[in-house]
Amino acid sequence: MAGQLPIIVAHRGLHHQFPENSVEAFRAAVEAGFGWVEFDVQAASDGTPVIIHDETLDRTTMGTGPVARRRGEELRHVRMRFNDMPHAARLPVLKDPPVLSSLDAWLLVEIKPPDAEELVRRVATRLRAIHSRWILQSFNANNLVHGQRHAPDVPAALLIESIDALAIAVGGPWEMLNVQHDLVETALVQKMHEQGRKIGVWTPNSAAELRRAVQIGVDMIITDEPGLARAIVLER
Repeated sequence: MAGQLPIIVAHRGLHHQFPENSVEAFRAAVEAGFGWVEFDVQAASDGTPVIIHDETLDRTTMGTGPVARRRGEELRHVRMRFNDMPHAARLPVLKDPPVLSSLDAWLLVEIKPPDAEELVRRVATRLRAIHSRWILQSFNANNLVHGQRHAPDVPAALLIESIDALAIAVGGPWEMLNVQHDLVETALVQKMHEQGRKIGVWTPNSAAELRRAVQIGVDMIITDEPGLARAIVLER
């Protein structure tokens, strides 16, 4: 941990080249040499895990309305949106055929709905079936507890976006925290490392933000600019 270079995670894949959270964006990240990709998971009406950030389809796909009102089989045919135009990519759905089975990367998997035990169970089952290497993360602590039950061998990270939540989390049992980047200081990183715990940051994107994250010694950098992050890490 301390003294090691941070892991760089391509946030939602290389979404400057392909639709965010698309298999194409994940593959592009791997082909560019990034060993980690991050994505978000919502639940379809039948409980099928769907790789999408928003609760609705409107922003990132050519569909409309809530994800939770459509069945997984229907959603897997929805075309994605890129630069406000239709794209050939389809909305990734975690069911047969396994859309991530050929992806040679670590997966940082964010469960979006709160207290979603069935969704956590389904994600764990499907990623286990294709032998994925992954970390579970969520802003909701209950989802990490569900992860301990359904994927006890999978590391987990609590996502943090406020000072108050950070103060509580530091005193909690979490093995890793992924924190909004501007909330993290060197002293906190050192404290986490002294306790044998890890800390990552999201989403520093400018050169100054990325350089600061590297300098304070975080373990993971989740960023929309993985290429810039890699160049800054290599400066060391």
